[in-house]
Amino acid sequence: MLSRRYQRSHAQLPVNLVGLLPSGKFEQLGSVLDISKGGFRIQTGRSLAPGQALEVFLRGVATPYASCRVVWTHKRDGTWSSEAGLEIQVPPIANGQDQDPDFLTILRGACHCPMGPS
Repeated sequence: MLSRRYQRSHAQLPVNLVGLLPSGKFEQLGSVLDISKGGFRIQTGRSLAPGQALEVFLRGVATPYASCRVVWTHKRDGTWSSEAGLEIQVPPIANGQDQDPDFLTILRGACHCPMGPS
């Protein structure tokens, strides 16, 4: 059985993803499906590649929430969507403080919805 470093919480949180391709910068809408202190599982319409760097923006917020690296991807059969696991590389900074915040609490506040552990 695979053990996880961090507990996951389910989420339905819209995000904007920004990354770089050899052809240039891309932006893509996505949705966080679950979160942990180590990263996110997202759903998006763009195929992503393991190792790819992304910045994750909370929808409607101009500054990046976290810088991440794609760890795994999975294309859903018969649908346009793709899932990816993102590992946080640069943790979010709360209120300009130079310390790692509990970003699960921040995300709960950002989406105004209860999220229970999975």
